[in-house]
Amino acid sequence: MEDFELFLAFIALALCFWIGFWLREKKRSKSFAQLAKELYFDFTESDTPDSIPDHDQFPLLNQGRSRRVINKMHSSLSKNEPVIFGYKYTTGSGRNSSTYSQTVAWLAHTKSLPDFQLRPENILHKIGDMFGVKDIDFPERPIFSKKYLLKGEDGGGLISNLFSEPVLSYFEEHSGISVESCHSSILIYFANKRLKPDEIPIFIKQAKNIHSLFNTGLIGNDADTSIHLHKTVSTFTRIFFLLLLIAISFITIELYSKKITSNNHLGDADFSLGSGYAAYEGGDYDQAIDLYSNYIETNPNNKEGYYYRALAHLKLEESQSALNDFIHATKIDVSYFDAFLHIDHILAKELRFEEITRHWDRYIGSNNNNARAYLERGGAFFHAGNREKARDDALMACKLGEQYGCELSEKF
Repeated sequence: MEDFELFLAFIALALCFWIGFWLREKKRSKSFAQLAKELYFDFTESDTPDSIPDHDQFPLLNQGRSRRVINKMHSSLSKNEPVIFGYKYTTGSGRNSSTYSQTVAWLAHTKSLPDFQLRPENILHKIGDMFGVKDIDFPERPIFSKKYLLKGEDGGGLISNLFSEPVLSYFEEHSGISVESCHSSILIYFANKRLKPDEIPIFIKQAKNIHSLFNTGLIGNDADTSIHLHKTVSTFTRIFFLLLLIAISFITIELYSKKITSNNHLGDADFSLGSGYAAYEGGDYDQAIDLYSNYIETNPNNKEGYYYRALAHLKLEESQSALNDFIHATKIDVSYFDAFLHIDHILAKELRFEEITRHWDRYIGSNNNNARAYLERGGAFFHAGNREKARDDALMACKLGEQYGCELSEKF
């Protein structure tokens, strides 16, 4: 019954999430419709990519699946105004699916321009360059070449010549812009960024400036008008993570409640382990040993009982009993590093260094990436008179990033 109630709670949370998403998108569309009216643009809430001229030639408009054009604004009075639209697509499937969305500007060329793709360069592009993905760089403009990836057939230097001094300077000063030029038109956008309605008038001016820059080599007006990419968290994202936090809190409370209920029926053995901690912290080591022994009787394969009983034996200076318990703990879990350290310390006091190396052999045999283990075994080899093996272990610790091992390898 409790599991069914938990399932219903998740369904309710998911429903609230999607209702919130739907309301948010409706509010956004309404804001764009109002903006279009103010700009004397026509507005279409939902459309398909083929409503964009040359759509089949643009890489962006051919990515993924479930492609959608939303909140499209365009002027029927002037061909010089850009078409502004939101573009969404999905890649992958199932848990590995991802949906991308950005605000895009489309403009028609006023003269013939070569096809090219310009986008911010990232580490994946640099890796691609190693495998022959051609990036048109400008050695004399390292800032541009570092910030942007420019691709296209540069036969006769058509693209290189298009990226004149003013063009290069503009993109050096403005980050994050993606541009695709195909046939008779151009796309301008910020990858995976949806602009707010109040940013659209600025974006329109910036798109027209970029368009003018490529077509005439000059910016018409408002040279400083541009979108600033602030890394802010959207309201929707905040709501999403709030709902996620609520879900996690709900699950945590449920699990904790079940744990409390379960703890009310714990056996004497579990009670003994917890009481053993309390007795040990209170300095009553004999009582702690008795309680840990009770725990071990019903939990013989739990390393913690042996480890903590060994600590209590150490407090009473019962080193052999402590040693036996530490060894037993490592037989249950050969990666129990703290137990091996205690074995090392007990045996070192008795100068039993060869035994120490054998115990570290067991640990390293299953955990060969612990630099400290090699240092400890190397120290035991050194005291046992085997300098060659001590040096080898110090060098291994050095290779694993332990600087002290590098120093010791020169001394051994």
